[in-house]
Amino acid sequence: MRYVNNDNEEQETKTVPIKTIAKGSKDLDEICPTLPQFCWVTNKLYNSALIQRNKLSFMEESHIHEDRIFNLNYLQFINSLVMLPSATYNYLVNPLSLSHKKYCNPEMFIFSSEKMNCVLQKKILGERMSEYTAKFMCRFYIHTFGCCIIYPRRQISFKERYNVIKRLFNSLSKSELAKCYRNKLIKWMLSDLWYYAKRLI
Repeated sequence: MRYVNNDNEEQETKTVPIKTIAKGSKDLDEICPTLPQFCWVTNKLYNSALIQRNKLSFMEESHIHEDRIFNLNYLQFINSLVMLPSATYNYLVNPLSLSHKKYCNPEMFIFSSEKMNCVLQKKILGERMSEYTAKFMCRFYIHTFGCCIIYPRRQISFKERYNVIKRLFNSLSKSELAKCYRNKLIKWMLSDLWYYAKRLI
């Protein structure tokens, strides 16, 4: 897809090199983690009958990567996909959208992590997609930590920060992330913490 501004000027384009067809769970597991902007729904076409039949919808409780979670749930009901090399969708970059706001409620990151955890618990994803999902769960937990600790100017009281951090560790300890990816968890967390540290330097 092509990113454009209000003057219809191109800012960035995301494409795949060649037309690609994936069939079967093995192909999907290999290709989906490499898709440009897998999380977005704007550069995709869906089977509406499949969505209605399986009662798929966006979560309303959080606006943190709700499209990624929708795609992960959708993925369990398909056995093929086609990627086209051309950018056939223009995405208008809106500086006032939620994705550009500096403040996000840390509770939303936890909620989105727990929704991803539900996907992992179903054991419906392949090995690569499961790890891909687990990495994002880890990143969301670190974002929660960053909102409460590393950014002290956030408009959150000390008590609220304490309660969120407490919930974070409780959620993490019960997750598939801690259960199945314990050996990689520290590495992922240090990598995401380094991301926050660089923003503060």
